[in-house]
Amino acid sequence: MHEKLERDRELIKQAVIDGYGFWLRSGWPDKNHSFHHDGDHYEWCTTVLNSDDQMAWSLGETPQPETVAETVVIFEHCPDIGRVFKMEPCEIEALLLG
Repeated sequence: MHEKLERDRELIKQAVIDGYGFWLRSGWPDKNHSFHHDGDHYEWCTTVLNSDDQMAWSLGETPQPETVAETVVIFEHCPDIGRVFKMEPCEIEALLLG
């Protein structure tokens, strides 16, 4: 499974971009994604975290991008847990600008 996830690095990056943008627009720090690859169904969850690794809720207030990181959790429906990727604000910014 880890080899599959390495091959799907571009999907991981897109999940981060989607989840982070969703947080900036809505203040909601979680977004679920799903996709199929080589006959397997995957569920993804992106979670925006604040500096103490708690969910970065920003409902009713302005999100502060410089204070957060984003974690992408990927798991199969089976439900074996896959990798967890954590990106720092500078990495997310590089993705968004790229």
